[in-house]
Amino acid sequence: MTKLVAGLGTTSLAAYFLTNTAEAISYLPGFGFSIAATTLTAQALGAGEKELAHKFSKLCIRYGILLMGLAGLLMFVFSRPLVGFFTPDQEVLALGSKGLKIMAVSEPFFAMSVVVAGVLRGAGDSKWPFYITAMGMWGVRLLSLYLLCYTLGLGVYGAWIAMVLDIGTRGIISWWRYKQGNWLKSW
Repeated sequence: MTKLVAGLGTTSLAAYFLTNTAEAISYLPGFGFSIAATTLTAQALGAGEKELAHKFSKLCIRYGILLMGLAGLLMFVFSRPLVGFFTPDQEVLALGSKGLKIMAVSEPFFAMSVVVAGVLRGAGDSKWPFYITAMGMWGVRLLSLYLLCYTLGLGVYGAWIAMVLDIGTRGIISWWRYKQGNWLKSW
C-alpha cells in the first residue's frame, strides 16, 4: 500500500501516514474489547456455559461498536486538530483532515471485525478471522486501492476509500460468521 500511495507524491504520502497515525488512537477500545471477548468467551465455553458466552460476546461487541463509533465521531468532528497535532504543513493538514473524515466512517465496522474475531478465537474458531483479514487486505483493499487511486484517478482519497471498503467488508463478513452461531455449536 505504501508503494502505491508513494506514487501519488510526497504530500499525499505524508497525509496518508499522518491520517493513519491519528486514526490509530481509535483502535484501543476495539482491541481491548477483542481481548476481553476472547477471554470471556473461552472461559464461559470452557465452563460449559454457552448462554453466558453468548451474553458476554454480545456485550463486548455492543460496547466495542459503541466506543469505536464514538471515536469515529470525534475523529470526524476534530479531524483538523488531530492531523494538525502532527504537522504544521497546511497542504498536508487539509488533505489529511479530509482523509480522517473518510476513515472515521469505518470505525464501527472495524470494531465489529476485531471484537467478533476475539469471540471466534475464544471459541476456538481462529481460522475465520485469518481468512476474513487476508481476504479484506489482499482482495478488497489492495485491488480497490489500485483501481480507485490510479484507474479512476481519485489519488490518495482512493486509498482511504479502499481502507473503508476493506474494513466494512471485514466487519460485515465477521458479523455474518458470528450470527451463524457455528462458534457456539462446536461446543
